[in-house]
Amino acid sequence: MINSLRQATDFIVNNLSDFIKLFPQTRVRYEFDTEANVHCIEVVPNHVYHLNSEYIAWENQLSDSFIELFSNQNICFFS
Repeated sequence: MINSLRQATDFIVNNLSDFIKLFPQTRVRYEFDTEANVHCIEVVPNHVYHLNSEYIAWENQLSDSFIELFSNQNICFFS
């Protein structure tokens, strides 16, 4: 388990950089909510977020990796 907010942010930003190469038809926005201790990632367009099986698999893999590394922090995807 890694506790560093900076390392968690770097992990997410690096993965999102790879994400936009894999899914060039999407846009992402990242924000960290200090009050809730949650990393928020917005993915648009909505149909990719809800219906694209490759995206859904990517999100699940990233979530699992993040939880394993940063179990004291939260991650949330939304569209």
